Amino acid sequence: MLSTNLVKGMDGIKIRFDGWVPFDDILDYADKKAGVYEIRMKDGRKFGRVRGESDIVYIGSTTKSFKSRFRGYMKPGRDQPTNQHVKWFSKKYEIEVAFLLIGKPRLYESLLIDTYIADHDELPPLNHQSINKFHFKH
Repeated sequence: MLSTNLVKGMDGIKIRFDGWVPFDDILDYADKKAGVYEIRMKDGRKFGRVRGESDIVYIGSTTKSFKSRFRGYMKPGRDQPTNQHVKWFSKKYEIEVAFLLIGKPRLYESLLIDTYIADHDELPPLNHQSINKFHFKH
C-alpha cells in the first residue's frame, strides 16, 4: 500500500500524498479498496494555472477499488470520455499516481477539488471543465 498523510490545516482537511507510482505501473500497486487519488506530472513537475502553478492533473475517487478504477484508465470504453482523456494524456506525458484508502471517498475527492479550486481558481486539467455549482461557491 502506498503511504499518504491526512493533515488537518487551517483551511480544513488537506491530504499530502506520498509514494507516487508511474501511471503505467499502477496496477502493480493498486489495492482492492476504495479511496481518493491524484494524478500528477512526473516528479512533481509544475505547470501554470490561472492562479499559481501545480503538478496535479487529475483528482479522483473510487467507491469500488483502485484496481478496477485504474483498469478503466488502461482500457477505456467508448462511453468513457474521462478514461479516454487520461489514457491519451498518459501516452503523451509522463504522469504518476498516489492514492489513499479512506472511507467516504467522494467526500474527500470533493474536499480536494474544493481546495484545488480555492488555490488556482480552476479545476485540474483532466477533471471535467464544466462549471459545477457544488465546487464553485459564490
